[in-house]
Amino acid sequence: MATTTVDPTLEQLVPQRSTLRNVAVVAAGLAVLAGLWWAPRAVRPTVVPQNSSGANAPVPGGVLTSVNLAPLDPVTLERVDAVPGARAVRAWVVHDDGTGATRMPDTNLADAAATVAVGSSYDALPAHIEADESTTLLIHWVVDSCAQLVEGYAPTLEVRSVIGLPAHVTLPGMAGPEFNEETTQRSGACR
Repeated sequence: MATTTVDPTLEQLVPQRSTLRNVAVVAAGLAVLAGLWWAPRAVRPTVVPQNSSGANAPVPGGVLTSVNLAPLDPVTLERVDAVPGARAVRAWVVHDDGTGATRMPDTNLADAAATVAVGSSYDALPAHIEADESTTLLIHWVVDSCAQLVEGYAPTLEVRSVIGLPAHVTLPGMAGPEFNEETTQRSGACR
């Protein structure tokens, strides 16, 4: 019978048990799980428009609308896309004043319209907002074609994530210029 001999150089290739290696494998697994949890929020940030709150006011040649936003992630608000018959010429972010209330003057949109007309401390877009920061978005719409306006049409807001990827958020219809036909007519944009 032949005897088998084990080559000692092959024995060195067999992994040896190591506490350090086991800890490293567990740490790598936890890092992967944390990355999977964080990645969707970094790629597609969440901004929740508050459907129950919004207002509009006539301004010369258009309408100023507002909608409250509640971002769940840090995000930069880039711009408001045009809607049929109107385009957003300017937009501002009104930040929370630290007490849970925004810096809207007397919460009256007509006062806000006058304030932004003469310049204000509101942040023009693009503007960065932090996660869980209560903000109000003011949008100045100029009406290009009254016949094309659609009541309740939901405008979209372009946002940018923490890592710079763009995403779109659908705002409630009250953020659009034709939320209230009477306001559009009072502004002189439609007769």
